[in-house]
Amino acid sequence: MQDLDFCLSELFSDDDNRAELAAQQISSFGDTALLTLQETITSSNSDVRWWSVRALAEFNSQATNALLVRSLEDSDPGVRQCAAHGLGTQANPNSIPDLINALNDEDSLASRLAANALITIGEASVLPLIGLINAPDSPARFEGMRALALIADERSVPTLFEALDDDAILVDYWANEGLERLGIGMTFFSP
Repeated sequence: MQDLDFCLSELFSDDDNRAELAAQQISSFGDTALLTLQETITSSNSDVRWWSVRALAEFNSQATNALLVRSLEDSDPGVRQCAAHGLGTQANPNSIPDLINALNDEDSLASRLAANALITIGEASVLPLIGLINAPDSPARFEGMRALALIADERSVPTLFEALDDDAILVDYWANEGLERLGIGMTFFSP
């Protein structure tokens, strides 16, 4: 095993293959590595921030969850995307409110990855997603509906029914998909 300094130099080497290997190994250095990454996620260099967030995703603790949540607000969309993906790998219900907010991200991939994280968290995400979808002016309704449909929790049935024939075609699509996944799909026949 290499030492932490070598692992950090690999993480920030500008070589994606070496950096990815380092990101996968850095959690073995425990709190010392965590303290360093806590500093590097505030770097002025967006690549350093991105790789720091990527490495943080390998830890699974409340401390790393909080750092990933903080990175959902980064100025760089790539860092926000990485943070949302990392929160999905950790599947910590404490991040649900921040992931719900991230559904409003102007970057569509960051929003999609936040929805994917909520899907991974599963049933704990259902009630907050229902609250989001019931707010008609929310720009995040589409990703919220997609997440709700893919979680396929019975508590979402009334919300899915209400969203049928929504003015937003994708909201309507995912409402139908969610009902199908729950075995409640409908077929209409002309008389």
